[in-house]
Amino acid sequence: MAKPSVVPTLQKFLSHFSFDPSRAGFLGVEREFFLESVGRCRCSFPGSRANLVPRAPDFLAAVRDDHWTYELSACQVEHRTDPCVDLCVLHDDLENGLARGQEVAYRLGMEIAPREVAPLDMPLENYPEPRYDHLRAHVLSPERYLAACRVTGTHVHYGVGSVEEALAVYNRLVRALPVFLDAGDGSDGERLRLYRIAAPACDPPPLATVEEFYAHAVEAGFADNPRNCWDLVRISRHGTVEVRAFGAPRDTETVLSWARLVRGFAVGRYS
Repeated sequence: MAKPSVVPTLQKFLSHFSFDPSRAGFLGVEREFFLESVGRCRCSFPGSRANLVPRAPDFLAAVRDDHWTYELSACQVEHRTDPCVDLCVLHDDLENGLARGQEVAYRLGMEIAPREVAPLDMPLENYPEPRYDHLRAHVLSPERYLAACRVTGTHVHYGVGSVEEALAVYNRLVRALPVFLDAGDGSDGERLRLYRIAAPACDPPPLATVEEFYAHAVEAGFADNPRNCWDLVRISRHGTVEVRAFGAPRDTETVLSWARLVRGFAVGRYS
């Protein structure tokens, strides 16, 4: 990622983040899906082709729910839960959101597919949005763009109340990254291989101080926009520490197990 032409000050950089002490310890999940047309051959063997369709704009116009949003590929959509503490509530949010999305997708002749890696010949339309238009035209090479479009994942957020707390939790989760990658792999490493093509510098460094966090942001090119950080563990602008190491399972229980794992390492229960 290219560095911003005008480097913001440390204070300006920190103003992008919305830390909320009342949300410290809360969990949230972002779950990405491919859109596939219904009626395709139901082959389940590895490498089977999927009939992916670049219809995210149609889906989002029909679902009319802020918990659903877009991704870089127009063949993908994402469901976001509300922040919560209770895993039973998180379970219901995941189940109800998916059911609502699937209902709308079926009405449009599609289905929501938890497919971790898409085939090489997938449609390559990006979602029609200025940031993604810019990324495709000016930032990502064709190889990186294709790799980014071919993968989906599950992101687990852990809420923190301050940048100091964020750094402490971030460093615990960075040390646990090999555990997360192992637990979240549903494609024999293919998703992570493609992710590293799309975001070559995605390995999160340890960050001891706020100044080191800022220096990393400047070096990696996201000091003016934290959304441009694609590290596998990152401090997000939402006031969370986000783990982006997990794949795309079909069952909610696996997602919940990942949320438990993240929380356990975040609070120092595991080491």
